[in-house]
Amino acid sequence: MRNPYPYNLEGPDLWLDVKIPGGIHCLTLYFFNNDSYKGHWNKFRDYDVQLLNAGGNIDAARKSVPLARARVCDFYGGVYKQFIVNGPARYSVRIGRNRSYVTKLQGIFIDRLTGEPPKTKKTAPRF
Repeated sequence: MRNPYPYNLEGPDLWLDVKIPGGIHCLTLYFFNNDSYKGHWNKFRDYDVQLLNAGGNIDAARKSVPLARARVCDFYGGVYKQFIVNGPARYSVRIGRNRSYVTKLQGIFIDRLTGEPPKTKKTAPRF
């Protein structure tokens, strides 16, 4: 099988436009490298996940500084990456290929967090 994207290049990345309803929520991304046993390059996936406040505008997201970041590697058994976000808002999420075989995501979950809100205004988002 011919790989159309050489391993020594960045991209193509996976971009998400996530709409968060009002209140504090946990944005969870689930990754599972189900085919790491199939070949040498499949097991070396290593993603750079960035949460960006770009309101769904990909061009603005590409130029913005990430609000939070996470690294996804060694995820044969599955791994969750979580971000605390404040809504209502729109966020862009970039899952960077980072010289991996391909970029993939298996699940997106948005859960409302209950309880007392934080005392400071600038606490969310965070990893």
